[in-house]
Amino acid sequence: MRARLALDLYEATAPLSGVRIEQTTETILAVGPEGGWAPAERDLLRTHGFRLLHLGERVLRTETACVAGVSLVAMLRGDL
Repeated sequence: MRARLALDLYEATAPLSGVRIEQTTETILAVGPEGGWAPAERDLLRTHGFRLLHLGERVLRTETACVAGVSLVAMLRGDL
C-alpha cells in the first residue's frame, strides 16, 4: 500500500494531521514552492493519485513545510 500526499495551502480541503497512515504504508510527501503549486501541477498530482492536504492557514517557507510535513507523517505512522 502507498500513500501519496501533497502539501497545498490553496486547494486542499483537509489537514495532513487528519490522515490515517499505517506504519507499513510507503508514504510519498510532495512539497511545493512557497507560492503554491501551479494549476497544471495540481492536476498532475491528482492524476497520479496524490491527495492535496494542508498544514494550516499560514504560508510556510518550503524548508519549514518539509520539516513539519515529514515530522507529522512520522508521527501519524507511529514512527515517533
